[in-house]
Amino acid sequence: AAPASGDGNMDVGRGYMIAGGSSPTFTGTINTGTITEGITASGTSNPDWTGTDWNLIGNPYPSSIDGTSFLASNGAGVISGTLYFWSDDNTIGTGYAATDYATWNLGGGTGASGGGSSTVPNGSIPVGQGFIVQASATTNVVFNNTMRGGSNSQFFKTEKEDISRLWISADHVGKESSQILIAFSESATENEDWGYDSKKLPLDNQFVFGSILGSGTEPYAIQSFSKLDLETRREVPLTIYSENSGVTKFQIDNTENLGADINIYLYDKVTGKHQNLSNGPYAVYLNANQQYASRFSLQVIN
Repeated sequence: AAPASGDGNMDVGRGYMIAGGSSPTFTGTINTGTITEGITASGTSNPDWTGTDWNLIGNPYPSSIDGTSFLASNGAGVISGTLYFWSDDNTIGTGYAATDYATWNLGGGTGASGGGSSTVPNGSIPVGQGFIVQASATTNVVFNNTMRGGSNSQFFKTEKEDISRLWISADHVGKESSQILIAFSESATENEDWGYDSKKLPLDNQFVFGSILGSGTEPYAIQSFSKLDLETRREVPLTIYSENSGVTKFQIDNTENLGADINIYLYDKVTGKHQNLSNGPYAVYLNANQQYASRFSLQVIN
């Protein structure tokens, strides 16, 4: 949501997109205490994933804020439970594509692109950082001093729970890349969980890679399941699309808190191939402008 007009002053708590690489100078009073910023939801049903409920806000303090605390203060009736960060790696040229945004929720984060080349957000939001949220209603988001603290550069904070995480990426012809996160938490289920499941931003669809939740069709950047699933088997459907034909490579970018007895397979239903991704990537030729919505799945097996 963008303001209809400006008065020359930056609104506290609002995010701004500024072109260019210059370093701006800010003057004014240092912010502290409780700060509210209005967000809007104008879809027929909210949150509306067609693009009408997106709001750009920003950290208003001269210190970092904790994403977990921010979500705790702005629940399901306020936003969708996901923070999106602009992180263009120039792999798809100009414009605004889903692969230009990093994603974070309570289950963890994904980089804007795969292969381990982009920064994965970990929930620490530094000074001056803008980010996008999706409004569940026309209301206010709240910032307060309890969210403040930590480092202005990314740090891996101590968590109350050792969430198990698996980062998978798809690299298409060495030019287009996208990353997803599969997480296993004591607070998550196989259904959609606020703060633990995050859809991809519905932007330019030159290249789309995501997981599928349930019987849906929309691609997810982060999908979380119960930790009990690690004791048996979890299969996660994948979807992928590109405007260009060529070889796509599926690979593990990283894992966290996964035991050595966990095997991770990429299953191709057309070829019948089960590739253990721990032994190496799976490469396959894909046609241009074809949505592969049911061909591939990720299998996490104990």
